[in-house]
Amino acid sequence: MGLGGCVQVFVPTPDATPPSTPTVESSSPTPSAPPLVAEKLTLYVDPQAGSDRHPGTANQPFQTISHALQQARPGTVIQLLPGVYTTQTGEVFPLQVQAGVGLRGNPETQGKGIQITGGGKFLSPTWAGQNVTIVASQDAAISGLTLTNPNTRGTAIWVETGSPTIAQNRFVGSDREGVFVSGTATPKIERNIFEQNGGNGLVFTRDSGGLTEHNVIQQQGFGIAIGDRAQPTIRANQIRQNKDGLVINGDSRPTLDRNQITNNGRDGIVVTTNAKPSLTANTFANNGDHDIHNATASPLQVEGSNLVELKVEGKMK
Repeated sequence: MGLGGCVQVFVPTPDATPPSTPTVESSSPTPSAPPLVAEKLTLYVDPQAGSDRHPGTANQPFQTISHALQQARPGTVIQLLPGVYTTQTGEVFPLQVQAGVGLRGNPETQGKGIQITGGGKFLSPTWAGQNVTIVASQDAAISGLTLTNPNTRGTAIWVETGSPTIAQNRFVGSDREGVFVSGTATPKIERNIFEQNGGNGLVFTRDSGGLTEHNVIQQQGFGIAIGDRAQPTIRANQIRQNKDGLVINGDSRPTLDRNQITNNGRDGIVVTTNAKPSLTANTFANNGDHDIHNATASPLQVEGSNLVELKVEGKMK
């Protein structure tokens, strides 16, 4: 569907993929120790020197995350040692990180040298069959990893329910997106880097929400796609160098607060159908066609930004 003769809207469904954008140098958000589960037991994994016959200690680590997850209980943190974790090293995807379990690499470097690559079939209650690297459950914590799913329509992390924490990771090179949030999930997604994913950095659908803050989201088709009845809070992120910064449609009601939305190739924000985002104190600069493109029939209320200085299309107030 065209808008104003110049904007092609991507509806954030699992079966559609907008084009990716050119590779540029990445930059990191300011590191901060992410909240993890209440740590009662640590299991160690080393894809090179480990063995699943070992007890999973620091001196005798497991070889696979898959085996460690089978031993984990609430309060367990699985500490990954440097290396690349794939089906070739014995992983079985998707990795199901259950409630109260932490999966940790190196948060201070956003997962440099600790990479999980691959995906497997996940049957989503709200979107049917998907190809996913990690499924994050209630109160799980995933931090300090580099994550990529190069499979067709591949997603790195899928969140369907609960409020897991996804912090200080790098999402790069997945065929579709870094994180897909659906159902009633309300994750906390903070201080990650999303770049060069084939479709989107993040997607929020169905009745999902949660808090997404202090992330760098760049070089995707869409930085963030929000649809259905989703109501996430998107706060203090750097959303730049995407085809479009944010595409907001359906009956969604997201809150956008203090984001830097810059240098996106087409539009900073696109709003369609019945969506009604709350926009407060966001910064816009050097977006290609528009900073804000409202294609709905209702005026869009923009607070804390000088509309006179912005490139806008559609009704504003």
